[in-house]
Amino acid sequence: MAVDAANNEYVFWEGANGALMEAWWTGTWNGPANLGSYSGHMGSAPSAGVSSSQQNVWWQGTDGNLYEAFYNESTGQWTGPMSLGLGHLDSQPGATDAGGGQFVFWDRGGDLIEAWYSGAWQTTDLGGGPIASAPSVAVDPTTGGQWVFFDGQGGGGVFDGVYSGRWQPGYVGGGASPSSPSATSPGGEVDAFFQGTDGYLYEWRHTSSWQGAYGYPIGPV
Repeated sequence: MAVDAANNEYVFWEGANGALMEAWWTGTWNGPANLGSYSGHMGSAPSAGVSSSQQNVWWQGTDGNLYEAFYNESTGQWTGPMSLGLGHLDSQPGATDAGGGQFVFWDRGGDLIEAWYSGAWQTTDLGGGPIASAPSVAVDPTTGGQWVFFDGQGGGGVFDGVYSGRWQPGYVGGGASPSSPSATSPGGEVDAFFQGTDGYLYEWRHTSSWQGAYGYPIGPV
């Protein structure tokens, strides 16, 4: 799922026969729309980022590489799928659009890998591991900071990597998670949600410091 600056919502998933599906909210729900059969290409759930001019969707292909499809708002056309040729992924990617750039994160051998696009794709190993889940990404619209969350090796709690001019890996807090965290930032606050080992929904929340883990009596999830 991705949200643009106008608060329109875009949801992507893999449908039957490997098709990439989309539903979107612009005051009412639209879709679902079949964006094409990518059978043989989709090896994970998709992750999306949107800007004022483009929708971008990434996933791990069945060959382990990073794939992308994108929608150009000015032409009204989808392009892809295409392999970006950036090496093997060991997890589903987590992605976002921020500040005019595209940023994709994944696990490779227990390290956090980042790919970003600014005219050409580049990658770097951010370390920060070992990690044991797919990463989830949020961008604080107030500060422009990027936050990447993942489960520590063996369910050792929720960890993060924060970029505000340079990368700073950190430990959010305990609360063993058998699932990948899911992150969002409504502005001035960052929230990371995860499934606890008891199957219920938990949250860590950051304003000036981390607070949590808050448990919610909805579940099991």
